[in-house]
Amino acid sequence: MEKRKKEGISRAVQILEERGMEILTVSEWAEAVGYSRAYFSRRFTEEFGVNPKIYLKEFRLRSITKEIVKDPEAIGYKIAINLGFTDEKALHKYLVFHCGMTLKQYKDEVL
Repeated sequence: MEKRKKEGISRAVQILEERGMEILTVSEWAEAVGYSRAYFSRRFTEEFGVNPKIYLKEFRLRSITKEIVKDPEAIGYKIAINLGFTDEKALHKYLVFHCGMTLKQYKDEVL
């Protein structure tokens, strides 16, 4: 039984890689893995040594970075839509909240 639980938590990263743009919250991620949010958070932290909320944020920031590097001339709306944000404003709010930077500032930092 314990092995099955460990495999489920280990699969969480794979699920995020496959469906990352659909998964916006830890609750959605936990549901995709088949666990309650509380159980998932506890087991994920035990297994990977980092809170899933932090991991999810870093995953999204890496995705934004990859998108910018892939097409440095892309406008904000295109980046936002490619990454599952509803629009450019949502991407802007995400970056300001998590990085304290606008998209232009983030692009300058990345490039």
